[in-house]
Amino acid sequence: MRHVAILVKRASWYRTVGPVIEAAIEDSELAVTVVLENIVDPHKPGPTLDTVPDRIRGRCQYITCESGEAMARRLASFDAVFSLVGRCLAVGEDHVNGLPLWCVVYDARHSQLTASRFDDADLIFWPASHQFDEAIRRQVASPEHLAERSCFVGFVRSDSLKLSDRATTLRTCGLDPDHPVIGYIPDSYRFHSDNYEMVTPWYRHVWCVGSPAERAVRAAVRGRSLAAIREALHEPAGERRVLETLRAFCDSNKAQLLLLPRRVKNRVGGMRFSRDEMSVADAVLALDSEYPLPLLTAMQAVDLAVCVYPSHCVIEAAAAGTPYVTALIPEKAYPHWPELEMYEDYVNSYGNHPGLVWSVSAESFIRDFGSRSLDDYRADGDALKSFRERYVGPVDGRVCTRILAETKARLADGDSVDNRSADRFGQPLVDPSGDVGRDIARR
Repeated sequence: MRHVAILVKRASWYRTVGPVIEAAIEDSELAVTVVLENIVDPHKPGPTLDTVPDRIRGRCQYITCESGEAMARRLASFDAVFSLVGRCLAVGEDHVNGLPLWCVVYDARHSQLTASRFDDADLIFWPASHQFDEAIRRQVASPEHLAERSCFVGFVRSDSLKLSDRATTLRTCGLDPDHPVIGYIPDSYRFHSDNYEMVTPWYRHVWCVGSPAERAVRAAVRGRSLAAIREALHEPAGERRVLETLRAFCDSNKAQLLLLPRRVKNRVGGMRFSRDEMSVADAVLALDSEYPLPLLTAMQAVDLAVCVYPSHCVIEAAAAGTPYVTALIPEKAYPHWPELEMYEDYVNSYGNHPGLVWSVSAESFIRDFGSRSLDDYRADGDALKSFRERYVGPVDGRVCTRILAETKARLADGDSVDNRSADRFGQPLVDPSGDVGRDIARR
């Protein structure tokens, strides 16, 4: 019997480690303990015993640690640890000695950045080649260092697809599963706790304001130039116009519009949706669980997903086989390089994959989308297969099984990287076109 710890530093970590926890619980060769870090943050809730998802509540042991030092002491007694960050980031540089086999699992875009410290791990589980290539491009570590630690196993969250189905989800929302459904992913910046740091005044006073007259008044009150006031009056893009266009598209295609939930950290003051968002929707997906992830549940239920910002949600959509359109908020909404870099990365990679994923300017979306047919946005089988091969990996409900099998093999071989079979690196373990989601032919 191997004893494994699964680290949860934020309640939101359950989105990714939830499937790993459940698979480990069901593995007769493993004894599972979930290790919670006790933190207090009003915008990013800590992982208390009260926030344990219902699916895994009471099914394994839980311990809570008050500090990195205390966590390191507890983790030292396990055979392996699963985390979303490297060991030094998890417990602190001063407490890494004596820790067991450290396994990191890809969570989202931040996992391929230096800040997540994937270089400080013994095993790295990537969805597919793109994330590994990005980590090298960003100099997370040398290619050799990452290569000898890396496995391509698939997108962990995709294992949750087997936990829901389209008809049940839509009926829960009061929608008819026999009619098309369009899912709208709300703008993450609108109610974000760091709104004033992440977006420009143009975003707040032009994009988010539907009335041209109110835009102009705001520009005048802020002491803007005459040119800025003219821009406020004549700006063709804006949240309200995007939403009106989306509503027109739904009406012309006899489709229902479902609002998907904002993440908890993006709801300052408890605001879930803007007035304009609520005014165009037929229903709201009122799910708040971190696992199963409501967004993934929704992606499996809708016929097309629409978003207005560069979002990792496109990976969840592709895992579910759902076409995806981004009506991009103009670049002038973003004041800093991190957001602009994310914008450019998105447009130049997984944000554009005709036949499955389309990105257009908000202005172009407003001009053209309302008159388009839903048939213009059906998932093409070849496009889906190629996208998954590059960005998602195999979607077969067995991602966590591969993660646990590789970890147990490594423990059996010994903890040295040198003992790891070199031919495992870079080889998809199953056909990445496998699908536990919807029948693409139905679409």
